[in-house]
Amino acid sequence: MDTNYLRIENGYDISKITGAIPQNIGEGFQFNLSGKTYTTMGSYTKDKKRLMNIEISSFCGLCGGAIHYYATLYIKVSNVCDNSSVSGYLGGIEIPNEYQTIKGEFVRPLTQKEIDKQPDRWGYWYQVGDLVNAFESLQEIESLIKNLKKKFSSKEWKVEIIRNY
Repeated sequence: MDTNYLRIENGYDISKITGAIPQNIGEGFQFNLSGKTYTTMGSYTKDKKRLMNIEISSFCGLCGGAIHYYATLYIKVSNVCDNSSVSGYLGGIEIPNEYQTIKGEFVRPLTQKEIDKQPDRWGYWYQVGDLVNAFESLQEIESLIKNLKKKFSSKEWKVEIIRNY
């Protein structure tokens, strides 16, 4: 399944996985800190489904002339030992990227029409085909989300969509 519409900024690059996304992705790395053994673990619902959040945001209605929508994906990974967790600086311990919270943004290719329509925004730094994170409609984003959800088993995953606009 084509996931070129997802640019991963942090964590395991799920866009490179050809089949279903495993529920335990990002889990299992262990390290010792202050005499305790911590393990990377994902966030789960009460019915044991792994949680993925997709946040849709926009400045439409808040900023004059704003017409775009943005979407960011999060699959949280925490460092857990019993009922406690740690984050931030870990005394020099480096957790490999594939065991960290996955964060990615939905992207699409920029068109010549958009560059012509908004040269002040796109004309100086962008070329036709560059991947940008700004969408002109919710339908575009929702279509990509629907496509991405096919990679996540509904028996193992809960996808929450958070709308901040």
